[in-house]
Amino acid sequence: MVRPPDIISRDDTTTIRLQIIARTVEGKPEFRHILARVPNSRGDMTQTATIAEEQALIAEDFDLFDDWRDRIEYVLDLGRHLEPLPAEDRIDANKVRGCQSQVWMIAELDQATGRISIRADSDAFIVRGLIALLLRLYSNRPADEILANPPTVFDEIGLGAHLSPTRANGLHAMVKRIRQLATGFVHGAPAAAE
Repeated sequence: MVRPPDIISRDDTTTIRLQIIARTVEGKPEFRHILARVPNSRGDMTQTATIAEEQALIAEDFDLFDDWRDRIEYVLDLGRHLEPLPAEDRIDANKVRGCQSQVWMIAELDQATGRISIRADSDAFIVRGLIALLLRLYSNRPADEILANPPTVFDEIGLGAHLSPTRANGLHAMVKRIRQLATGFVHGAPAAAE
């Protein structure tokens, strides 16, 4: 059972929520507290951590759960809290190819900072949760940092082994799209969807 999160910190770019996860262990309730760093509007997130450090933080978050049902529930909850894309951005040109569910992804380069802001959405909550994790890693990062850091955390925590083959393919398609967008910005223009 997952209780709605309590907001414990908020600034212009990031909301930190305290998530209390309750489950029954041997007939007794057990509570876990999860800090979820959730980007506010437009997928932007002020980051002090590198992508590698952020991957370690994600692994720590998942280590708080003893079984995969709780971990998947956590991913679903991240999806429930992802800000949806407006209807005008849910167009064919923004679709990520290779996903079982519909996924839309948009990236914008901030010329002043050289950072790429990524926004994305899906029609499936579990995919929305995967998007939230990817945005946590890659949104508001320079293209070269994105390209230099594949998302190894998903293998480290065993997420791919607990997703259906079509969901795992979708995760790989989203990562591929993020890398295509970053590559496009390195070469002066966003990459066209495949």
